[in-house]
Amino acid sequence: MQRFTPQSRLRKPAEFKAVFAAGKRFSGQHLGAVISDCPGQEPRLGLAIAKRAVPHAVDRNRIKRQIRESFRVNRSRLPQVDVVFKARNGAAQAENAQLRAELEQLWKRVRERWGIC
Repeated sequence: MQRFTPQSRLRKPAEFKAVFAAGKRFSGQHLGAVISDCPGQEPRLGLAIAKRAVPHAVDRNRIKRQIRESFRVNRSRLPQVDVVFKARNGAAQAENAQLRAELEQLWKRVRERWGIC
């Protein structure tokens, strides 16, 4: 079982800024992601789920849980990248299955972009 360890997280504002400055943007219907090469040893995840896009805390937390779980499951198949997720307007109305399917498509695109099949 893989855990979502502190080493797997982006936590400092400077780390988020670096990803936003140098990252490649991917977007789906409900979620957007900014992905850049990682200086560390393993892929890392950051969440920037804005209150403006998802007003209710219950929905924000549900979306974050879905993203974290998908990252945890797919982390071993990802290249060394930093990923920051942002929610788009309407993400609160998305079902969990829709979010999971969108995340799987995004991970597939990331693997293709970085040359991992």
